[in-house]
Amino acid sequence: MKSLKPYHVKSSLSHLNKSCYKITRNFSNLRSVFSELIFHKKQTGLSAVFISLLIINGCITYQSFELAKIKEKNCHLTEKERNEILRIAEYQMEFYKQVFHYPKNFYIRIEIFGDSLQYKKNQNKISKNARSNNGFYSSSYKKAIIYKNKRYLKTISHEMNHFILRSKLNTVPKWINEGLSEYYEMAHLEDNIVVVDPQVKKVKRIFEFITRPNKLDIADFLNWENKKWSEVNKAGEHYSSTLSWAMIYYLKAQSNGDDILKSFLLDLKNGKNSREVVQNNYPEGISKLEEDIIDFFQSEFIK
Repeated sequence: MKSLKPYHVKSSLSHLNKSCYKITRNFSNLRSVFSELIFHKKQTGLSAVFISLLIINGCITYQSFELAKIKEKNCHLTEKERNEILRIAEYQMEFYKQVFHYPKNFYIRIEIFGDSLQYKKNQNKISKNARSNNGFYSSSYKKAIIYKNKRYLKTISHEMNHFILRSKLNTVPKWINEGLSEYYEMAHLEDNIVVVDPQVKKVKRIFEFITRPNKLDIADFLNWENKKWSEVNKAGEHYSSTLSWAMIYYLKAQSNGDDILKSFLLDLKNGKNSREVVQNNYPEGISKLEEDIIDFFQSEFIK
C-alpha cells in the first residue's frame, strides 16, 4: 500500500522556526490586547509560552502563560525531542482555539517515565481502567502519563489531544475523541514543519471494509455508545478506531474540513447526539459523507 502522492497536512504556522518568533500587531490607537505563541526552552524542562501584551497609553506590559508542562522521570529529552513536542502541541491548539475558548493560563500536563515498572505502578495508582503500555490520559488527575518507549512521541501527540479536547468536553463520543487522537498521533516535524502522515495499516483496513455489503456503515456506527465502540475495537481488525481515524483524516484533508469539525464539536458540546450532529453539519448528510470518504481513499491511495 502506498500513497499516490505525498499526502501531508502542514501547519499554517510554518513560518515560525525554533530560533525566532513573530508577533503580529493588530491593534487600534494605543489600546489593545493580543497574544502570540513563542517558544521558551530550558535545559531543565520545556514549555511553550503565551505572551499577552497590553498596550495602554503607549505603555506595554506582559504576562507569560505556559502551554505545556512536562516532567521527566528517570529519562531525558533531547533538544530535538522537546522542540517536536512543543510544535505539535502548538499545532493542535491552533485548531482547538478556533472551536473553544481556553483560559490564558491553560497548559497541558505530561509526565514521562523512563522506567516501565514505575510507569505501570503509576498507572495502577491513577487509573483502574487504563491498560496501555504506552500511555494514557487521566481526566481525574488532568494529566497525560507516558512511557518513554520507541513510539513515545506518537503517544504524547495522541494523549495531548485527549487532554485538550476533554478539558472542554467532559463526555465526548469515542469516534471523534479517538479519531482526532489517532489523527494527531501521526504528526511529526519535517524541516521544522508539522506534517501529519496517514496510518498505512488503517488505510489497508478501510479498503477491506469498503468491499463488504454494508461498506463502512457510518450511519449505524454513529449510533454506538462508547462501550460498544470499545468492545468492537478489541477485535483484531480494530474496526472502531480505523473508521474513526478515516473520518477525521478525510475531513482534515478538505479545505472546509476544520469548519465542519468545529460544527461537530460545538453541537456535541450543546448536547446533540452524534448522528444528528453529522447529518446536520456535513453537506448532504451522513450517506454523502460515507460516499465521499470512500471516493477519497480510492483516489488518494492504491492497494
